[in-house]
Amino acid sequence: MYRVFLVDDEPLICKGLRETVEWDSLSLEISGEAHNGLEAMEMIAATHPHILITDIRMPGMDGISLIRAIREQDLNIRIIILSGFSDYQFLKEAIRLGVDGYLLKPIDTDELISNLKNLVDTIEKEQLRSLRLYQGLELLRANTLNRLVTGEIGHSELDEKAALLNLSLDAEHYLCALYAPAPENEDTDACADPGKAMEMQRACQPLTEGKGISFIDSRNHLVFLFYGGSESEVAAHANAVLAHVQTQARESAGTAGVTRAGPMVHARDDIAKSYAAISEGCDREKTILEGDPLDSRWKCVVSRTVDYVAAHYHEALSLKQIACDCGINTSYLGQVFRKAMGDSFTNYVNGYRIQKARELLAGTNLKVYEVSERVGFTDYHYFLKIFKKVTGSVPTDTRTDNFYHKN
Repeated sequence: MYRVFLVDDEPLICKGLRETVEWDSLSLEISGEAHNGLEAMEMIAATHPHILITDIRMPGMDGISLIRAIREQDLNIRIIILSGFSDYQFLKEAIRLGVDGYLLKPIDTDELISNLKNLVDTIEKEQLRSLRLYQGLELLRANTLNRLVTGEIGHSELDEKAALLNLSLDAEHYLCALYAPAPENEDTDACADPGKAMEMQRACQPLTEGKGISFIDSRNHLVFLFYGGSESEVAAHANAVLAHVQTQARESAGTAGVTRAGPMVHARDDIAKSYAAISEGCDREKTILEGDPLDSRWKCVVSRTVDYVAAHYHEALSLKQIACDCGINTSYLGQVFRKAMGDSFTNYVNGYRIQKARELLAGTNLKVYEVSERVGFTDYHYFLKIFKKVTGSVPTDTRTDNFYHKN
């Protein structure tokens, strides 16, 4: 919702505006109102409206003075002027100050709504342009830093990009460090989704400010490039940030993932050596199973998992929860289960649910979406997709086949 602020020395005018326009339908909301310019300036500073609708003739500070003060403070507010006078001198000054609409009283509601729709469209386009510009600069920043740590960018190009992106890379000592999130389960590649790394990057931003740079590399790992004037200072910064990363990761995911620190280097050209030392062999961290995954202990764990699915298939199922109940690592259980059952936990659960769905389709008059809910699918369209994947047909075919079989 975009915020609208109303200013008019006649309270009835503000009340009329509130009640005659369906603000919600325009993606707008009234954030406040004032009855003179001085009062308005104080409230605008607190409410940060996107659109201002203001009268011209007001005691104390008139509408033109209010608009002039807003422009002097460089506030990005769209402005519509209301006036009871067809005063071209006011209009001339309003145009000079960059107002977006000029309406005469009594206000034509349809004309006001048309103006508001145009302003909402303009605001949305501006925000989209700003987002695209930001995303473009972030992409250029990540690309530049990735090329820096892999030694694929020349000095002059790096200096040019660093100036454009406001990157400070001049220092006497450098050190690369890395964080690779742990996968949620055996079907999830920690390097496939950058979401966790980006969350950690945001969490560490205050710690790296002025002491280093962070970015997401081509494997979707979070990479830190620390720099400074003394080796002890750089090392201390790196240790503090990595300790924070491990604490944050354990609190949010129950595991620290992988953190590594490379060797200290003393020239910008050697940054790639520090990065290479931490990036090798980190495409995906693998859990090493201790002993035969199908010995008596692991057979018992797999059996418990299968029994749990049979008892709770209609509920939300989590391999993480089962692993916690069994007292073992989630990824570890995933690997054991796959080796024992010949398929992943997710595929096994989906297959079991679909089998139960076929039984309900054949033996009851439940609607297909009701069957979907009964067997644990919260998303009907996902149920249809998995049903087709597992059986090669659609749910109604199962019911039809059963009808012909009986007859």
